[in-house]
Amino acid sequence: RGAKTHEGCSNGALTITSISYALLVVVEAAN
Repeated sequence: RGAKTHEGCSNGALTITSISYALLVVVEAAN
């Protein structure tokens, strides 16, 4: 639902969200 928010200044937020999600996946895989 936030696919259109990655344009312009929101690129940084999208990157942070992607990193956070990746970390969450790693943590879940480790448990």
